[in-house]
Amino acid sequence: MLGKEVFGYLQKKLGTNTARELAQQLGIAESRLCQLQEKQLKPMTISTIICNTIEATHNELATTGVRAIVEFYPISRCESTHGKRKEFLDKQNIDTSTYSALRTELSTKSGLYIFYNSEGKLLYIGKTKGKTNSLWDEIKSAYNRERDPQKLYMTNTRLSDFSPFTSRIKKQNVYLHDISAYFSAYQVHDSLIDIIEALLIRITPNNNMNDRIESIERNK
Repeated sequence: MLGKEVFGYLQKKLGTNTARELAQQLGIAESRLCQLQEKQLKPMTISTIICNTIEATHNELATTGVRAIVEFYPISRCESTHGKRKEFLDKQNIDTSTYSALRTELSTKSGLYIFYNSEGKLLYIGKTKGKTNSLWDEIKSAYNRERDPQKLYMTNTRLSDFSPFTSRIKKQNVYLHDISAYFSAYQVHDSLIDIIEALLIRITPNNNMNDRIESIERNK
């Protein structure tokens, strides 16, 4: 088969726009790609291209598969605009440029996020994949999610109706916004998200963490 046909199909399949992008995906030099486009490709040549592509993919995952966006960043809890939810970052107490940069990063990336308590102990590991839900949206959602594994002795007293010794103290389910003090977020390649989440949950179990222990075998 003529190289132009092979690389034409690959370009569509891989979603690349230029010869340089395609060459990077295939793990070959752009000049070599141009040469091969004008030739009839033998099975050995195609096999070599496939092997180069696999190696290039492994190298890319090793270097760009996981990237820290923020680590152990202090949470500054506040009410949402309409008071229906809790926000994990109070933009009134954070430098404007820092808040904007952090929100932009989290709003355009997917991957893994972690909540910690005030002692730095891990409370919850979560994930978001693909383009349907960003880290920003998922972190906000999890922050307002009631946590069945975690309970604290609390009262239902509000500051507005405080009256001494009238509120009953009882053990209640808490939300992450009640107990979280720090969070970390990582951009992770979609192919790695499930297995890394499962691994982290399995190697860091404690009484405060995720109730469900993920299976590594299921993510093979």
